[in-house]
Amino acid sequence: MFGNKPLGVNEHRICRLLSYTFGFLALALVLVYGSKAVFEDIKVVGESFVNEELPAPDFRILGFPLYAKPITWFSFFGFLYWAFGLETWRERFLNMKPFYRRLLFPVVSLVAFGSLYEVLFNFGLWVALMATYSMLGVLNPDILVNIFNVPQPINLVFATKIIFLIFGLSAYSLYFLIRVDKEATELHREAIVAPYSARGKKR
Repeated sequence: MFGNKPLGVNEHRICRLLSYTFGFLALALVLVYGSKAVFEDIKVVGESFVNEELPAPDFRILGFPLYAKPITWFSFFGFLYWAFGLETWRERFLNMKPFYRRLLFPVVSLVAFGSLYEVLFNFGLWVALMATYSMLGVLNPDILVNIFNVPQPINLVFATKIIFLIFGLSAYSLYFLIRVDKEATELHREAIVAPYSARGKKR
């Protein structure tokens, strides 16, 4: 996100502030719409995050409508919280032993693999249910619910965006780890070459 150089003090503070801000916004959405589900006794998990638009659909900026479902905003805020948060930990990852840093690759890859499967499964179920409901004259994806092998019915829009968020976080984490590993290798190479370069200049 910030190139192949360690973050300066100001950049580190900016990333940390942005991470906290987006994390707070994501948490606020969970508290508001999670509480709404409890107080309104909504039986379908995630339905409260899907049934509304935030802000109202008639809200516009420079003439363009700007609104989305709470779960969509949560996905955006959650991703930005994680991405900026990783940047604040960049120095620690650079100073981590290569073995431990590379040990994270298969772990994060496993999360990406599992979440990608769930995304594909949810989209497949989504298409099947839409085809079924369309024969009944209902074409609203927001009401589709997964009742298979789950302890409680879960809204498909909610589930798909949460799983896709997890996949996005793991994919960005892999990109971040690869970038940091390359940067650490370059710094290590420079540290080895520097003394010889200094001797050459003295001669």
